[in-house]
Amino acid sequence: MDGSGAPSAAWPVGGDMADRICAFDWTATGLGPIETWPPCLRATISLLLSCGFPMIALWGEQLTQIYNDGYRDLMGLKHPDGLGQPSRECWPEVWHINEPIYRRVWAGETCTFEDGLYPITRSGSLEDAWFTLTYSPLRDDLGQIAGILVTLVETTARVLSERALRESEARYRALVTAGTSSVYRMSPDWRQMHELIGRGFLADVVEPCESWADRYILPEDRGVVNAVIAEAKRTRSLFELEHRVRCADGSIGWTFSRAVPMVGLDGEIVEWFGTASDVTERKDAEAALRESEDRFRAELERQVRERTAELQASRDLLQATMDSSMDMIQVFEAVRDEAGEIVDFRWLLNNHTSESRYGEVRGESLLERNPGVEQEGIFDAFKQVTETGLPSIAERRYDHEQFSGWFFQSAVKLGDGVATTTKDISAWKAAQEEVLRLRDEIAQAALRESEDRFRALASLIPVLLWRSDVSGQHNSANEPWLTYTGQTLAQSQGGGWLEAIHPDDRAKARDAFETGRGKRQSIEVQQRIRRADGQYRWFLVRQAPIVDAEGQLTQWIGAAMDIHDLHELQERQAVLVAELQHRTRNLLGVVRSIAHQTMVQTGPTTRFREQFSDRLAALSRVQGLLSRSEQEPITLQALIQTELNALGIDDFAERIFLSGPPVRLRKASVQTLALALHELATNARKHGALTTAHGRLSVTWHAEPGQGEEERLLLEWVEDGISHAREEQNPTRRGYGRELIERAMPYVLDAKTRYELGETRLFCSIDMPLGARARERDEA
Repeated sequence: MDGSGAPSAAWPVGGDMADRICAFDWTATGLGPIETWPPCLRATISLLLSCGFPMIALWGEQLTQIYNDGYRDLMGLKHPDGLGQPSRECWPEVWHINEPIYRRVWAGETCTFEDGLYPITRSGSLEDAWFTLTYSPLRDDLGQIAGILVTLVETTARVLSERALRESEARYRALVTAGTSSVYRMSPDWRQMHELIGRGFLADVVEPCESWADRYILPEDRGVVNAVIAEAKRTRSLFELEHRVRCADGSIGWTFSRAVPMVGLDGEIVEWFGTASDVTERKDAEAALRESEDRFRAELERQVRERTAELQASRDLLQATMDSSMDMIQVFEAVRDEAGEIVDFRWLLNNHTSESRYGEVRGESLLERNPGVEQEGIFDAFKQVTETGLPSIAERRYDHEQFSGWFFQSAVKLGDGVATTTKDISAWKAAQEEVLRLRDEIAQAALRESEDRFRALASLIPVLLWRSDVSGQHNSANEPWLTYTGQTLAQSQGGGWLEAIHPDDRAKARDAFETGRGKRQSIEVQQRIRRADGQYRWFLVRQAPIVDAEGQLTQWIGAAMDIHDLHELQERQAVLVAELQHRTRNLLGVVRSIAHQTMVQTGPTTRFREQFSDRLAALSRVQGLLSRSEQEPITLQALIQTELNALGIDDFAERIFLSGPPVRLRKASVQTLALALHELATNARKHGALTTAHGRLSVTWHAEPGQGEEERLLLEWVEDGISHAREEQNPTRRGYGRELIERAMPYVLDAKTRYELGETRLFCSIDMPLGARARERDEA
């Protein structure tokens, strides 16, 4: 998707299944045409197609199937008919297993199963298969559950290998118990084998044999075997070793050999008595398992390399987009001291135009390379943008280092730094100054110069100029105006000049000129003016009154400067920033997917996976709010409601009380405060007041004056009706949640916090700075 809301003709992309999804006739299903799919469903499909692990989305009440290439490989003969098919029709043989799970997920639960047994008929006959699966709810744009996301990895090979290994070990124990292991006797110095009863595993020895090592031990293993024998003889202790041997049938096998010294009456070793068990099957199973793990590791490393290449391609695309601009585009990262204060900025990215001025400067210090930015206030402007998130736009005269001229510079926050676009407007400023100079000259010479001389002079200026009488209705336009618009002098008279203004800008232009003339003050407006060929371009239009020595208004002088390229620059900058933010959110999604799949394979506890996923989801929600903060300011109530909604606590609405005035939050404090609220809400939902029938949650807040003009936020989180202390239920919660509230918030946000947990009540208060008059600005 291109971010505009309209479906892309090339969506989705990502392999065989992406092509099949595009070509499938979805009108025959409950999903309808692909062009009408909601953004949440489209985002889910893009995620699963970009993932290398098997994933399937079950959408709508019919649980219509949409899956990626990895899931396709698991389906066997059920593909391709399974695409767009309801799950029950595709997998009837396991519906009795899945249907209860689906009901739990529709209720808002995420279910994970390790090595689950599923009897399936993907190859034409019923077969047992094992999978590690996670069933997660998919929500629509209103936050309602609209489908189910299933992520799975087939573990059949591993389960069967482990079963074979267990069976082999069981046989081994049975053989030992039943006395079926090979039995041997060795001389005290191990030079001679007195006897070996091989029981079919090893060749029997009935006569003493001194060449037993050559007969049974492989040359490359003899050093290890002899070393263990020597240690057993030295310590007069048990000999125990697992090593390879030549079997009775001539093959190479593995044995677990154990021998004990037999001591005579004189205390000397008279013989070693030992057993040799056949462990070949177990060793083969272990080798097969290691080989399987090596293949899986190699596949995972390949996928990581591919994703890395995709990210590099995205970076290259962004760099190419920046390089296409004729203006200087730069990205800086803030450099902070130990106290967190910004002391410098470091270059991260430059386009070709910027490199032509600076050369290669990635990683270099801004203050060391351009110390003039402090003198001109540019460094302070970058700091303010980084700390407040508010963009900066300014015209600056810069005569330092290799620069000398006027520049139009805009800066927006990007991560912990700024992205800037700088346009050289020296020529434009010179023309503007020339216009102003000529305006004064024309005003002074108005009484002594004729209309013809004014028109001749105006025609020499590379801007659109005109002069009108006191009423502003009768114009004397210069040749550039007439040539550009295609109007005649007569057509521009009265209100005729408005016909050359874009229809959407006419009312604004008329109001601005009427207001300026009524107040006898200068007029400035940006509007689109039609060229003679019908194309509209943006102009900065100014009109100023001319008064005589007695202060009487005598005429109006107007000028229009072409700023169309400047408008396009600002639009490109907005697109660039939106693209960077979009890719940042996508990276969060990729991190979450990789972390989740890694945990499934490496086997962390279910509690760890749930907590990690919940906190990453909370962080993702905060990033979503921050990305919309320019259009929709972030309020405290919206932040609290977002966390509560994410936990699916609509059923507890009558037991939750929220009260407080509208309070707008600083962007710098949103992330830490959101994580603290997430910890409190999760505890309330899983272990606190919302787990009992009589429990109640109350969240109240207000703002009050602090030192100077600074306001402070006072928030109280109270849970009544707790059955017993939550740290007895879940001690691990105390570590992260209280650490965040009692230590991280005071350090990061200069907050004062209290956290008191009783037998039946939890009280938590947060007192933190809001910034000067934050609530009044929000209410205004």
